[in-house]
Amino acid sequence: MREYETAELPDRSQDRPKLRVRELLATYERQRDLILLGAYRAGSDRRVDEAIARIDAVEAFLKQGTGDAVGFADTLARLGEL
Repeated sequence: MREYETAELPDRSQDRPKLRVRELLATYERQRDLILLGAYRAGSDRRVDEAIARIDAVEAFLKQGTGDAVGFADTLARLGEL
């Protein structure tokens, strides 16, 4: 059996921000029609309210240009801010 060095093991501290962004996107997408039609009432679901408040920042993060050079550490930091 091969022994793994610490550097080869996945860093689980990265999971939380990734899961958070996925949750925000999923929450927004579930209510997208109501939001776009103006039928969603603010305050009726705090998770939807948060997703609405953060969706522009999430989409901007995901639309990073291919020519934009951003290091892995900076990317993780930005992801954590979302």
